[in-house]
Amino acid sequence: MATNSAEKPDTENSSGEPVVNEWERNYVPRRMAHPKPRLTLRWLLAYMLSPLQPAPRVVESMQARTKKRPYQRQYLGRQSTRRRRRRLRRMYWLRFVKWSKRIAYSLLFSILAITILFWAKFAVVYNVPEYLQVGQFAQVQAYIVYKSWWFGPPIFDLEKYPILDPAHPEQSLVMQLQRYKDIVTDPFVVYVFMQHHE
Repeated sequence: MATNSAEKPDTENSSGEPVVNEWERNYVPRRMAHPKPRLTLRWLLAYMLSPLQPAPRVVESMQARTKKRPYQRQYLGRQSTRRRRRRLRRMYWLRFVKWSKRIAYSLLFSILAITILFWAKFAVVYNVPEYLQVGQFAQVQAYIVYKSWWFGPPIFDLEKYPILDPAHPEQSLVMQLQRYKDIVTDPFVVYVFMQHHE
């Protein structure tokens, strides 16, 4: 009884080496075929300001019109001129909307990045008690400190910590702050808010 057997394609040549077809020989990985631009400051500026640049077809038409002499230019009529002006106004408006969106997204991203950075490495210490207002903290109401740790609470209200030992209030405060005691014992002050006396 005869059976139909599927013929297998030859995967080796006469010398025993594997056969490589034309598609596999000319295959290029997707990352090499479509390389992504490097995310640099110059690329970001060019991307944000690209809506302000005219399209290549507009540049070519403008150059072609400037090369023509006055008697070679064709008058398209009042209706065509109005339609062209409406198209230009619509194009300028769409370009302005696109540029405004990019500016808004860039500002939002910048504000978000600054907020996360401030939360990660900075903290605001306010309501400084009188027993701490000595030396560099004299007449200081609040100050911004650079944290030696990452993240954690970004705001410290020193008035909410009760004085457990009236004889040593500073040690009592340091004991309650625990791992965040550096904001009082060894602070890296960035900015100081002074008290205003009337």
